[in-house]
Amino acid sequence: MVSNSRFVSEETKRKVLATIESCGYTPKAHARNLASKQNHTFGLILSDLSNPFFPKLVIGVQARAIKLGYNILMANANYDSDRALMTSCSPR
Repeated sequence: MVSNSRFVSEETKRKVLATIESCGYTPKAHARNLASKQNHTFGLILSDLSNPFFPKLVIGVQARAIKLGYNILMANANYDSDRALMTSCSPR
């Protein structure tokens, strides 16, 4: 999505939108996050990815996250609680 700034003339907006369409531009989530200083990413730490239950869970979580505009970072803790704690982080 392109910012709809009141400081940009209608003619310039029209030219930018035409260029975006002709180039097939699609915004990148990571670039938007940097520009807006917001992070729409969350972590998913699994105890064991080889467990047949978890791939289905990940597919469901990812589908919902995408619909809500989020990205997922995933880690496999391999049933190691220390590893799970090292992988996670707390907000500052």
